Amino acid sequence: MGGPMSLIFLQRQSQKWKDKYINCLITLSAVWGGSVKALKVFAIGDDLGAYLLRQSILKDEQITNPSLGWLLPSRLFWKDTEILVQSEQKNYTLLTLKDYLIDINVPNGWEFRKR
Repeated sequence: MGGPMSLIFLQRQSQKWKDKYINCLITLSAVWGGSVKALKVFAIGDDLGAYLLRQSILKDEQITNPSLGWLLPSRLFWKDTEILVQSEQKNYTLLTLKDYLIDINVPNGWEFRKR
């Protein structure tokens, strides 16, 4: 989240301020295009790679973080028709992300997505 948050911060600063205080900004591993992992977290949670943590328990907390909506795949990187989630019943793309979140019973996830 550091890269996108830095961008928001810098967008709110004047050019004069940036000229004075910023010489260069290098972001490493910033999630500029979003992440399909966010789709997984909304659906089943994530154990954060820790053996003792259960993703099903963490999910309830994780899906209430608005930052997770910021990590959903972005139109700036992903194609509208690219399949992001595939199930036996339905395939989901950027155009059907709202349907996906409703289908997995997390309609508030779409509210986080809106900017």
